[in-house]
Amino acid sequence: MDVRSIQNLSCIECYLASSDQSQEECTEKCKLVDASVSSEEDIMEDKSVPCLLRGENECVITFLMATDEQGKTTIHNIKQKDCPQPPNITMIVLGVTIAVVVTGVVLLCIWKLWISFHDRKEVAKFEAERSKAKWQTGINPLYRGSTTTFKNVTYKQKERQTGSVADSY
Repeated sequence: MDVRSIQNLSCIECYLASSDQSQEECTEKCKLVDASVSSEEDIMEDKSVPCLLRGENECVITFLMATDEQGKTTIHNIKQKDCPQPPNITMIVLGVTIAVVVTGVVLLCIWKLWISFHDRKEVAKFEAERSKAKWQTGINPLYRGSTTTFKNVTYKQKERQTGSVADSY
């Protein structure tokens, strides 16, 4: 890469971004670096040096630069190509969000499968212990029924007195 190519970068970028109104401004910038921009195609390409620069916006700029007998630099065949696109922030955020959610769901599924497997082992162990029990499976030896019958020996139905205070209510 020629050092003169780097010096001419502001001139070249001005011509790429210019409208018809700012042509004089670009001509002034190019005079500062002792260069001129030509749109003619008849400049001999064998005397031209191909240049490739990366501009401020990271776009690749290609052009041909020739120096005549008086030492004047002429720039021609300016082309801008390969401008990188800015990153799509919404897609990045969406991708990260989906990745986090999917990772969470996968971890929850793995946890559920592990707990399910562990519970099945515990139930099988319990069932094995229950089948080895020596008591009858229909009756719990620790359980005793809650209803008991008591007989009141002092209470007799026949000896009930008529006209007692309890009957008046």
